[in-house]
This record gives sequence, structure tokens and C-alpha cells, in this order.
Amino acid sequence: MNNKVQSKYLVNKNYYFLLGDNKNNSLDSRYWGLIPYDHIVGKPLFIWLSISKNEFVRWNRCFTIINSKTEKKYYIYHIMIIIIIYEINYLCKRRRISR
Repeated sequence: MNNKVQSKYLVNKNYYFLLGDNKNNSLDSRYWGLIPYDHIVGKPLFIWLSISKNEFVRWNRCFTIINSKTEKKYYIYHIMIIIIIYEINYLCKRRRISR
């Protein structure tokens, strides 16, 4: 803030820090600043990645639906299958192009 490193910062009520999907290279709240609630459009659907303060991945929270009224739904296997199918399709297309 003002070209000085801050160790603490108090966030005003109804302002949110929004982190992009690529935490190391995103134009998100680190770039724009905090976002007031009335500027947020939509809502999050599921937790993509959850890391504890100790830098450990909390696998029991990854790919779970947010605010599910019923039991926690765990979709990591579904997402992994989709990613594997996508990668196989990509590799097959790449192989055809290189011939």
C-alpha cells in the first residue's frame, strides 16, 4: 500500500478479496483491489482447491459443492475422468497433426 509492505490490513464490511483461478498469475483482487459485494455477479459452484496454512492440500474439501444443504458431494473422481478424457483427446489430435 503506497509502495510500503503491510503485515496487516483491515477489510471493510461487505468487501471481498477475489482470487483468480491461476493464483500465481491472475488479474484478480491483488490487481484491482477489494470488490464490494454489490459488484459481484454470480456465485461460486464448488471448491476447486483447498490448501491449509501449512501448505497441505485438503483433499476432503477439493471438488465439493459449496453450501450444499445435503451431505457433502465429492466430485474429484468425476473431474479426474473428464481431465483424462480431455488429455487423451488432445494427445490423439496432436499425434494426427504431427504425421
